[in-house]
Amino acid sequence: MTNFKKYLLCLSLSLLGLDNLSAQCASGVTYITKVTSTSGLGTYESPALGNIEFEFCFKLDEFFESQTNWVHGIFISFGDLQDGVVYELGESGEQNTQHGPRKWIYIDSVKAKQFKLPGVGFYVDDFDGNPRNNYGDNGNGTPKAKFPNLKPFCIKAKYTCGYPRILRPTFTVTGDGTSGGWSNPACPGDEFVSAQGGGNNTGYIVVCGTVLPLQLLSFSGDYSDQHNLLNWTGLADQFFSHYELERKVGNEREYTKVEQFVPSYLNNESGLHEIQYTDPMVAQNTTYYRLKMVEKNLSYSYSQIISISPQNNLKNKLKIRIYPQPIDQLLSVEWSSSSSELLYEIYSLDGKLCTTGILNSLLNNNTQDIFTQQLTKGSYFIRFIERSEIPNANLIPGNSQVFKFIKS
Repeated sequence: MTNFKKYLLCLSLSLLGLDNLSAQCASGVTYITKVTSTSGLGTYESPALGNIEFEFCFKLDEFFESQTNWVHGIFISFGDLQDGVVYELGESGEQNTQHGPRKWIYIDSVKAKQFKLPGVGFYVDDFDGNPRNNYGDNGNGTPKAKFPNLKPFCIKAKYTCGYPRILRPTFTVTGDGTSGGWSNPACPGDEFVSAQGGGNNTGYIVVCGTVLPLQLLSFSGDYSDQHNLLNWTGLADQFFSHYELERKVGNEREYTKVEQFVPSYLNNESGLHEIQYTDPMVAQNTTYYRLKMVEKNLSYSYSQIISISPQNNLKNKLKIRIYPQPIDQLLSVEWSSSSSELLYEIYSLDGKLCTTGILNSLLNNNTQDIFTQQLTKGSYFIRFIERSEIPNANLIPGNSQVFKFIKS
């Protein structure tokens, strides 16, 4: 549930006289203030490399709780700590609470576990060093207390390059209710993911190599049995949101949205997914399709355009079979198409390109072997792309397929 939806829920329950059923609702923003690295900008196009240091902050604006307005913790939960990242107190330092003779202190991971706190960050303390036995910081106004006198809460982070990844901070805000403890069981906390700063002011930092929110591996379509059949495969990470399939018929000027698709990553750590869709709205004219690929920060890009016509000659469709499964040293490929060349790309499950090559034959029915001595044992996927018979021509849009295989 988004923070905005949580706020609406809290407000609705209050108006209905059911505030005692609502959880806490916080309002604020998490943002990255600065990034330094050995090289690189921290974007998808220019990943940060070497030794990376960045600072990120949380600015608390409002806090509403069903019975009180006491906020007690602003921290990174243990589940949101990223492997290999070292966290320490940022330049903002510790500060006095807005109300009462207490102080916001910084608690590192060792002390947080010692006090059985839920994460690394800032907690309200009454000068005994133990945040568990204190009330929190009360704001101005009830409900929806405001905190104009609090400075942002900032944490500094350091990371030394390992494998390619994305760094994105997440703060959690909790209140202590009326118990006098460090948390209210009815208020588990609101999460705020960074949305500003970093590479291209996106709220995240790409480090240590090429990472893409989505790599579209294939997008194709066919006409069959009075329907248009669409199929696409992609490799996505947690920052990709969804696809929007768009359609245009004949000479229409504008594309219209057909349907939205969210990839399922269940039992699929690699992010590799395949989506199929049957469009019953078939016209006699040619139908054009494209994919709008939307990231979680709401930026987007479009796929290549494919066209489907009831008059398509399906005998020229690219048909591929690979065997055996699993393979030892040779991967055999059998294909049938009007093309004389087939480009292949082999990827590891984390999206790294391992090798490429071209299968070439003048026959429509072809069988060739790919040598895989350079690949270690494990799972891979291979992408085939049909090339035009015209020398040095571009790839034919849409004529590509992806398969998964295992090397023993």
